[in-house]
Amino acid sequence: MTLADDAPPLADLRRARRIVYDVAANWKIVTENYSECYHCPGVHPDLNRLTPTSATTSRAGGRGREAGWSW
Repeated sequence: MTLADDAPPLADLRRARRIVYDVAANWKIVTENYSECYHCPGVHPDLNRLTPTSATTSRAGGRGREAGWSW
């Protein structure tokens, strides 16, 4: 979500990649736990190797961080 007046239209966004995992857990817990992962490189190095934070990009000159859902 953004409050920027010049934000790109949602219709212009495209999925870059999709990975499906079978997880023996409640999907709501997985979603809630994995929505934020700024702490992952230091606290969860094994998880960070699976989905590195470097896989997201920042737009040069843009505001905020562009990324996709990780689940």
